[in-house]
Order: sequence, then C-alpha cells, then structure tokens
Amino acid sequence: MGLCCSACGAFVFACRPQDANQTATSRIQVNGPRAPDTCPVTRPSTTPFLLPPPYSASRWLDPRMFSYGSDQLWVDLPKIGVWPGLHLNYARTPPAYTQPVVWWQKGYDRHREPHPDLQITGRRLDAPAQQLMAGRAEGDRARTVPDRTVPDSPDFIAVRIDLPTLGCWEVTGKYMSQTLTFVVWATDKE
Repeated sequence: MGLCCSACGAFVFACRPQDANQTATSRIQVNGPRAPDTCPVTRPSTTPFLLPPPYSASRWLDPRMFSYGSDQLWVDLPKIGVWPGLHLNYARTPPAYTQPVVWWQKGYDRHREPHPDLQITGRRLDAPAQQLMAGRAEGDRARTVPDRTVPDSPDFIAVRIDLPTLGCWEVTGKYMSQTLTFVVWATDKE
C-alpha cells in the first residue's frame, strides 16, 4: 500500500504484512542503477538505527529503504544509495531535477509547527555545480492514495529538493539543534 505526502508529492511506502515464507531480503529490489565507486553514498550500517515508537519500520518503511539518523532527526534513504529516474523539471526556474524527501523527528507535531525551520543545503561531490535549492518545509501526515489519512500515522516533515544537475550529492539538513548529512547518487536512469 502506498502512502503519499500531500505537501510535496513524496511517496512514502508502507509494507504489507510479510508472508511467513518470504523474508524481507527476498523482497528487496536490487536491480537498477548503481552509484559509481567514486560516490560515497550513505548505506545501511551494520548496527542500524532502530526507529523509536510509534515509528515501526515494518509498518511505514518500504523494504528498499532504510532509516538513517537518530530519533532527533532521520530520513528514509534507498539501500542502494541512488535516487533513480529523476527528470528535468522545467516548471522550476532554473530547471532542476526534483526529489521529495521526508524527514522525521520523534514527537514532531505538524499542528504545532506546520512550516518547520528545517534548513537544507547540499553540494555536488563529483563535479562543480550550483548549490541545490530546497522548497519550504511542510508538516504532513501519511495519506493513502486517494488522500485519506492513515489512522495513527506519525507526522513528518516534507521538503522538495531541486538539484541543478545529476551526480553525487551530499545533502545536509539542520533542524533545531540537530544536523544530519547523507550522500546519494542522483540519476535519470531507472
């Protein structure tokens, strides 16, 4: 079942209950574009970050993703370190490759802070490029398609990131006293 962020168009996935004979590993799709060895993408740690209650990984996280950070600030990233299938968005000035990103913080409340002061910066690591641009942070709650709120779904912060070019990007988010940095490979390849 897919979940959608109405603020930025981010697609947050909820896992279906596992079949007793099917492991999480067998469901993870590993085909598709790969980051080059020269791009130090952020990958799952051997000691993964465990989501605090009520953010159950089996309920909210796509099996192709992992949670990265701490309970004070985290994001869901692709296990292969790649944002695939990005298309040049000509609706932006200047045109950019747009990627919505969902940020989480334990206890975040979208009603108290509908437009959180989450500052996003970034730089391309593998070639010169202009800095990325980030849209206004919006508080939201997971919704099913079509636009029905999921009962008991935790609130999150959604931000649209506009990359001026494809390539190896280091992205940093600063929220309250927390800073989180990750690296992804952005590509138009599916």
